[in-house]
Amino acid sequence: EPFENRKLWLLNGSHSLMAYLGQLRGHETVAEAIADNVCRNHVESFWNEAALHLTEDGLDIPNYRNALIERFENSRIAHRLAQIAIDGATKLRVRIAPVAKAEIAAGRSAEGCATAIAAWVAYVLKNEKVQDSQSEEIARAMNGNKLGVEQRLVSVIDLQLANDVKFMGLVIEKLASL
Repeated sequence: EPFENRKLWLLNGSHSLMAYLGQLRGHETVAEAIADNVCRNHVESFWNEAALHLTEDGLDIPNYRNALIERFENSRIAHRLAQIAIDGATKLRVRIAPVAKAEIAAGRSAEGCATAIAAWVAYVLKNEKVQDSQSEEIARAMNGNKLGVEQRLVSVIDLQLANDVKFMGLVIEKLASL
């Protein structure tokens, strides 16, 4: 489980973060997104939070992070952000939400996680029709009054996070800065 979480949170979680934030910033591939200092700084912030919950022996988080950066920077590997973005609600539920909940339980803000979720919300609000296995739930969240649409979208990912006033405040703050 610790090795699975390392992959889910560090590799897959940062892929998801870059999929939404990178596309919002005009990038098409992971290599382009990680070369953007804004995207890279947000990836590092998210990784810093996730690493606090990956403490088991043998995980070698610093070397794993370095290897990921090397892989992400390789422009010969064309990881398309649009492809990674598919099924975001489901992916964020296992890649970002557990880290956010662990950070909140530890009394911290989960700012890196809030940025990842805010990037997905911004992506959905911009695109409205996204490829997602949760598309019906996303459509319901988008319908009706625009007031509270962000919270309704976050509830598609995780109801506990959507109902956390401080976390949602941070998501709204991050959304405004994307």
